[in-house]
Amino acid sequence: MFSTLTEGALPLYHFESVKDGSPYFSLVAQEFHSVIAPIYGDQKIALDKIAAGTDRVCEVLLNNISNEIAGILVYKLDPTDEFSSYNIYGGLEIKTLFVVNAATQSGRGIGSQLINRVIQVAQDVKFNSIVVTVSSEKLESQEFFLKKKFTHITSFVDKYKRGSVECLYALQKTDIPR
Repeated sequence: MFSTLTEGALPLYHFESVKDGSPYFSLVAQEFHSVIAPIYGDQKIALDKIAAGTDRVCEVLLNNISNEIAGILVYKLDPTDEFSSYNIYGGLEIKTLFVVNAATQSGRGIGSQLINRVIQVAQDVKFNSIVVTVSSEKLESQEFFLKKKFTHITSFVDKYKRGSVECLYALQKTDIPR
């Protein structure tokens, strides 16, 4: 097990953008079907939006040695005011953030690299906040965002799937590391 994200001077990971035609698109689709579909159902619409690349960015975190996908990150390009009733404006919305093979890869800093990438984008584009909704079934994901200084704002029932509960987390501009 390695505890750092570099080996000597060589970084162990780098980000690659994914759209239709990308060599990693089919692998992202497989991960969506195996990880996200069991919670939210069919992912065709989400994958079509990723393929088009018009309203969101999909990036994979690749291991530089094995060239395997370590994590997947999807975020919206335009600031969202969807949660303005909770005093959250101009937010970068994380649509998907997860470590591939989390059972064996957790604790290696991969999730931190993914969230640090989101923070970098939020700083570069000058978003006012970062928002994410997390399934109540994913306790480890909720704990991750809390550890990263996100605040639990509220919970929604039936927002994305009938019978499911989603938890809204936000990191306000004043809490985004500089």
